[in-house]
Amino acid sequence: MPGASVSLAVYDDRVEIVNPGRLPNELTVESMMMPHDSFPMNPVIAEVMFKTKYLDSWGGGFKRMVDACNEAGVALPHYELMPGGVAIVFPRPDKNRAESLSEGISWEQVGNKLGISWEEVEKLFVALQHPSSLNELKEKYGWNNSAKFKEKYINPLLAENIVVMSLPDKPTSPNQKYFLTDLGRDLLSIMTKEK
Repeated sequence: MPGASVSLAVYDDRVEIVNPGRLPNELTVESMMMPHDSFPMNPVIAEVMFKTKYLDSWGGGFKRMVDACNEAGVALPHYELMPGGVAIVFPRPDKNRAESLSEGISWEQVGNKLGISWEEVEKLFVALQHPSSLNELKEKYGWNNSAKFKEKYINPLLAENIVVMSLPDKPTSPNQKYFLTDLGRDLLSIMTKEK
């Protein structure tokens, strides 16, 4: 796109950064939310940027962004495909939302509903910051049966809108992944600050 450039727009409820062009063929909007390799559109320019120290590592930007959001206690951004570009959207932190959680579901209620310890709740929430499959999650807990793990851990979180599916129209898809909603991230942020 000749003459196209990155644009930044600040709205009341979000900040949008739009990069003209398209995602690399190897990536999708869903896979952008997981750790992934770097696929530069112009490897020559990318190599020059790396050698001149404008890049400190390949593919590390997403992790730094996630770490910064988690450290600040704000929701992770999401990607949107737009006509002529790809947008990354940072939702505005809602201070009232975190404060109002005391009236909604609490960490204690999450632990009680799942019948697991605080440490296990935190471990699960940390894992669910990135889209994760049932197999990936159950292995962290040493479970063999995916259906029982889903019934015990995932279904209660889905019911409380703490976790959502990456493919909600295909709940039994083998490619299904689960990740925290903004409410889940808020709960994780509160738990982290209380430690």
